[in-house]
Amino acid sequence: MMLLYILLLSNVFLRVFTNKYNFLPRIFNISDVFLVSLLLLFYIINKSGNNIKKYNINVLRYLFVFNVIMCFAIMLNSKYFYPPAALSQIVMWNEPIILFYIVGLQLRYN
Repeated sequence: MMLLYILLLSNVFLRVFTNKYNFLPRIFNISDVFLVSLLLLFYIINKSGNNIKKYNINVLRYLFVFNVIMCFAIMLNSKYFYPPAALSQIVMWNEPIILFYIVGLQLRYN
């Protein structure tokens, strides 16, 4: 849970000092990607119980379908494909879903 608070505080702090005041470089705005990845890794390590496996499988199935549709749309728009922007969008669309999944499970089973 502490990592979640760090994520929240760092996002607010970094957005204020990178976007509003232009005090820090904007590259620091990607720190939330690493924190959400750490949250997911810690959650997978700590919560390997049987009571949430069915829920895990359903969420992961929907996330997989979401990503397949997204990749299919990228292939259909290959004329306007720019790899760094596409990768950035994939990360930005998956990150809130994963964060919601982790927080939802944390609240549901604790």
